[in-house]
Amino acid sequence: MEQEKGKSIYSKDIILVMTASFLFLFGTMFNNPLINGYAESLGASSILAGVIVGIMSFAAMFLRPIAGNLTDKFSKYQLSFIGGVLILIGIVGYIVSPNGELLLLFRIINGTGFVLCTVCMTTWIAFLVPRQH
Repeated sequence: MEQEKGKSIYSKDIILVMTASFLFLFGTMFNNPLINGYAESLGASSILAGVIVGIMSFAAMFLRPIAGNLTDKFSKYQLSFIGGVLILIGIVGYIVSPNGELLLLFRIINGTGFVLCTVCMTTWIAFLVPRQH
C-alpha cells in the first residue's frame, strides 16, 4: 500500500509518546551499568550486588503479563503516570539507600515502574500508528 504524499507517520501524539518513552527508559537504564558497583560501595556482598542487578529483569519477566492485562482495563496514560512515579521513587531511593537491602527494594520498585511504562507506551504507540503503517 502506497503512503499518501505529504502524510507523515509522526503525528504530535506519536512524537509525545516516543519522547516520554525515551525519558522513562533513560531514567531506568542510565543506572544499569553502575548499580553493581554502587551496591558494593554500600557494603553489599558480591552475591547481593548480583541479585540487585538481576532483580529488575526477574521482576519484569513476571510483571509484564499483569501489566498487559492492566492496559486492557485501565487508562494507558494513568498507568504510564504511575509507572513514571514508581521509576522516580526508585531512582530517588537509590540515592538515599544506606545499604544493599534497601537498594534491592528500590530496584524492585523501579522495575515495576519500568514494566508499566514499557508495556503502556508500546501498546499506546501501536494504537496511535495508522493502520496502513
